[in-house]
Amino acid sequence: MRRASRRTRGRKTVRLAETHRFPQSLAEISGVFVQKNPAQLRKTVKSSNVSTSSNTLFLHTGADPTRRSENLEGVIESIGTGNDGAASLLVIARYNNNLPSHHDVGRLWHGPFDIRSIHRSKGSEADYVIVVDVVQDLRGFPSTIEDDPVLALVMPEPESYEYAEERRLLYVSLTRARVACHLITPLQEPSLFAVELLEQEHGVAVGPQHLETVRCPLCGSGVLTSSSRDGGTHRSNSPYCIFRSPKCDICDQRLHATSLNPIHFGCVNHSNRNFTPCPKCKWGILIERRGRHGEFFGCSNYAVTGCTGKATSGYRTRRF
Repeated sequence: MRRASRRTRGRKTVRLAETHRFPQSLAEISGVFVQKNPAQLRKTVKSSNVSTSSNTLFLHTGADPTRRSENLEGVIESIGTGNDGAASLLVIARYNNNLPSHHDVGRLWHGPFDIRSIHRSKGSEADYVIVVDVVQDLRGFPSTIEDDPVLALVMPEPESYEYAEERRLLYVSLTRARVACHLITPLQEPSLFAVELLEQEHGVAVGPQHLETVRCPLCGSGVLTSSSRDGGTHRSNSPYCIFRSPKCDICDQRLHATSLNPIHFGCVNHSNRNFTPCPKCKWGILIERRGRHGEFFGCSNYAVTGCTGKATSGYRTRRF
């Protein structure tokens, strides 16, 4: 049975059935993934280990970004009999501060293991590889941290393909594994790379089989997520993007997205309040404003994104 997948404008959605087709080799998956960039050198990626032609990729989609030790433990448990004391393990992260401690890995893995950042992992191999931070965040895969402008003076002209270098770095991660590679991605902030891999049927979802991302309308590189601090909908690549969800015009509470297709907002303090999405940007809400020609209803994002969406003729707001 094939997995069902669909696309909707402004976001990507992946839906997977319970039955998966036979997994592709990691060599095949990684080769297709990195060469999505049309500027990438064309090459055929083959595994030098003939006995591992059934290499597989697993995406652990139920991860909680606040519980890194538990995420790692769950992945190692899923490896099962592979953790027999003879097999090796390589744990990789995009940045050093995302890596687990040697103590955490040592108490779970019975055989030899190593812990490295992605840049230090080049040239290394292991039977099993775990990438712990496949999250759409500043310090994840793909990283949304912008380079220092000074570097532009000495570096070649930047590539036009989105996240081209980050794509190559994840390719390096995938190709470190001789048997299987496991990517840890949270359901709340799934990496755009994880969504792409599952949408293209590259890899098997372990956990919830539904991933969804909504791009930030201001910067385009971050994704919109729910904030545990104020309950609103924010972007993942803070502080490089200043976008925030609209506020309730009654209590000034930051709003959260209650649905995405079409988008609707809710307020935790006024559950029956009706907020009308901006007809232009689809993300702001229509609020009462005063201009040169009197009162009108315009987009709440005007001060942030410059959106000039307005209410259609005869529009009326409704307060509860």
